[in-house]
Formats: sequence, structure tokens, C-alpha cells
Amino acid sequence: MMAQENDPYKQQQQPRWMPPADTIYTNGNTHSFHIPSPSLSSPSALPSPIPPPQQHPGAFASPVPDHHVPHILNFHHQSLPPILHQPPPPIPNMLPPQYSPAQMLPPPPPPPPPQLPIAMPPQQSLTFPHDIICNHLYQVGFVHGHYSDMTLHIPTFETRPIFNLHSLVVSRSPFLAHLIHVNGKDVTLHLEDPNITEAAFGISLGHLYAGWSQTLLTSQNARSILAAAYLLGLDDLCARATECIKNDVGRHTVVAYAAFVEDDRYGYGSYSAEIRDACLEFLTRGLSKELDAFPATASVSFITPDKEASENETIPNGYVTPTTQTAPAPSPLPVLSGTLTASDSDSQSGYRELVNIFAQLPFDWFKRCTESPRLAVPSDMVRYQFAKECVAVRERLRRAQGVGSDVVGGEESIVLAFGGRGGSQGGRLTVVRKSLKGQQNGTRTKTLWKVPMQ
Repeated sequence: MMAQENDPYKQQQQPRWMPPADTIYTNGNTHSFHIPSPSLSSPSALPSPIPPPQQHPGAFASPVPDHHVPHILNFHHQSLPPILHQPPPPIPNMLPPQYSPAQMLPPPPPPPPPQLPIAMPPQQSLTFPHDIICNHLYQVGFVHGHYSDMTLHIPTFETRPIFNLHSLVVSRSPFLAHLIHVNGKDVTLHLEDPNITEAAFGISLGHLYAGWSQTLLTSQNARSILAAAYLLGLDDLCARATECIKNDVGRHTVVAYAAFVEDDRYGYGSYSAEIRDACLEFLTRGLSKELDAFPATASVSFITPDKEASENETIPNGYVTPTTQTAPAPSPLPVLSGTLTASDSDSQSGYRELVNIFAQLPFDWFKRCTESPRLAVPSDMVRYQFAKECVAVRERLRRAQGVGSDVVGGEESIVLAFGGRGGSQGGRLTVVRKSLKGQQNGTRTKTLWKVPMQ
């Protein structure tokens, strides 16, 4: 019997003593309380499911605080009263529940001016996460201007646009990053370069968000985009615009591109040098061949309305200096020996166009191209006659456009040297220009008279 009573397994199987339902323990002491049954007859006055603790008389010498009494209840199968829903108490540093996170954000700013061109990315490119992110930045950030933290005012343009931008994105531009550092998030930019248009500036800004703005680059806006991209310091966009210009150099555009890169007020660094080299290469090698201005199978002679012998003065050192023409003269035309054919007529038309193009070039360009050994001419005499014809047309342009014209700002003449450094290869042609009487640096000066004082 004793072995059975001391069996630990049986001792563990004995039921543990539990206090009655109306008894709890607090700090090692026993307390009894009565739980009233809930009354469901009156749902408006429901009793509290947790009754207040009742201290047993004589159990404690001093009262026990309420927070020391654990609320432990065991209702078993008693029916609980319905609990009415109440909102939770407010939490500090939280907005009321009627405000949603979308209402916490400020209203989005207005979109940029609608006249700005917008690049649409090809749908097949939105396959990588990088493309999806770029599309989101371009559409939401740049096109619609949502969640911007800075504004850029351009009062130079007629519409005075205001761009809502994001400083983290546009800081890719060293120029804009400097303006933000100096002026803060509200920047006003005054543009001085007339080559920068509103559309080109918008395309350059959009390039900061995504590279799809490059699809808007054309030969018509390439110069403006180059000017805007060079201002913002976007080398990749400058390179693309420069390549577009170089591919567009031709008989109808070379004069405009020459004037674009020759402007002394604004320069575009190495990109201007690339365009200048492409234009010079086309003027000296490609243009005359494209126009077929100097046919190699025919001998070319030139007819002028006046006597050439009386206009030239022979100098003992071997130079032939034609007198500068001061009056408009009819344009001399090349006359090909033999019977004229359709190809000969085309050659005359090509020669006229070549003369007109060279006549519109800035003087430095005209001098460099005419004197260049790369100019595809049959002989030095043909080069001399061609240069002289160009000078006559430039003289008429000077008189028509005014004395201070940038195209021709003074009297020009052609000097052809025989022998000397030319050697067996022929003569050496030189184009010279002197300022007109009463002019300095292409501008008319006033004559000052000295009056003796008595």
C-alpha cells in the first residue's frame, strides 16, 4: 500500500485542487466575491462583465489596491451579454480616421505648358524594371509634375512657363544643381542665348527624367537642343544633337550651320568645332562635286561685262591684283567651249548655286574655303575667276544689306601669286579685305573736325 501511495505516476494523475469559482488569490491571500447573473430582460442596462473586486473582511489589515487584484473569471457555459462596438481610443501622433493617406499629401501642381513636346516611349521597351521606373518618372514626374519639390521660372519665353520639377532628378544637371544650391527650391532663370527655344528647353529637361526625349530630336530643332543641352551640361544629348547636325549638312543648310557656329557671342565648345569641321569639309570637297560646278571634260572661261585687261594691274613682283569693284556688276557666267548639252546646262546652274552659297558665307569661312587646296577646281585660274565672281556677288549683298553687315563688312579683293611658294603646282590665291572708308571694325565712324581755338 505504501508503495502504491508513493508512486509518483499516480501522484501526477491525481486531480489538482482548484479554488471555488468565487475565490481568487492575491499576493498569497484568499478572497471571495459574488458574481451576479446577467439579466437580459433589459438590454439598455447591461451589467459589467468584470465585477469590482470585494475585499474579504479580516483578510487584510490594510486595503489592497485595485491594480493588484487580477481579474480572473471563469464563466464556463454562462451566456455572455452582447458587447457593443466602440471605436478605439485615439493614439497620439495619429490623424483622425476620416483622413486617408492620400488626403495627407498636398494637391498635385498643375502640369507643364501643353505646347511642350512629350516623348512617348515604345511599348516594347517597357520590359525591364529600369524602363518601368523611367516611364514612371517621366510620365508622373515630368509630364504631369506630381509630387514636385521645386519650381523653375523662365520669364525669357513669351509664355513665361513654370516647370514643376524634382530637385533629386534635375540635380543631374550641374548647372541646375548649382542654381538649387544657391537659390533654393524656387529658381528663376533668365536665358540670353537666342538659339534656345521653349520646346528645346523642355526636351532637355525631360531628358533628365528619361532618355525618351531623344526621339524628339530632329534636324529642325537640333541647334536649339544643342544650345539648351550645353547650358544644362548634358553631354550625351549634346553629342546626339551634334551628330544630327553633321548628318544634315548639305547645300541648303551649310550656310545656316556656318553662321550658327561662327557667332562670337555664344559658343558650344568642342561640339561647335565638330560642326565647323563638317561644314568646311563639305564646302571644299563635297559641294562642288555634288553640284558638278567644274566639269573636268570642258575648258571653262569667264565673260565679264567690262574689259578684264583694264581692271587688272600688273605688279613687278609677279602678283596680279584686280581692282576692287565698287559698283554692282552683272554676274559673269561660265561659258563652256563647244556645243552645250543638257549636262553643260546643269553645270552652269550648279556653278551659279556654288557662287551664291560662297557669297553668303562669313568672310573667314569664304577666305578659308576659297584658299583651301582641298577645293575641287580644275586649275588656279579657274579658282581665281571663281573667287572674283564670289567677291562681286558679296559686294552686291553688302550694298543691299547695309555697310555693317556681318556677311561682308568691307571691300574684298583677290590676289593671285605666280611662282614663289606655289612652285610647279601653280599660283597661290589670297583673299584680302579692307575696311570701308569711314569704318572701323565694320561700323561707320564719325569724322571729327579740329577747330582752332582763338
